[in-house]
Amino acid sequence: YPLCALAVSDERPVSTQSTWAEFKLLEPGEVGQWVENLDPHMFRGSKHKMERAECSGIALLTMPVKEISLRKLGFTRKDQRRKIIGAIKKMEKDARKKLAKESGGMPAPAPAVQNPLRIRKTDSRPSPVGER
Repeated sequence: YPLCALAVSDERPVSTQSTWAEFKLLEPGEVGQWVENLDPHMFRGSKHKMERAECSGIALLTMPVKEISLRKLGFTRKDQRRKIIGAIKKMEKDARKKLAKESGGMPAPAPAVQNPLRIRKTDSRPSPVGER
């Protein structure tokens, strides 16, 4: 057995249970490794996508519409995008809970994010239900 296989890597392992603060500091290769660790079979080769797009942790967190942004990065399958977005939302929720626990108060409400793709019908006319 070669000794090089027993050498310890200089890179820190990127787990799927990263904290919000740790995730912000990740480099593109580390973000790709984080994505691959979510589901190694589903995200095989994603590390290369993130390195090619130079998508760091803070860039992934600050994307305005994550669904469309992930599609532009090369995640064409909807189940892949949903899994990544779900993991980010879970990380955000855990960070909010941890902050609330440390402050001793109630958990902070989730920030209101308006989806620009969802159009709401606003009609100022009265409803014709009671009129005849």
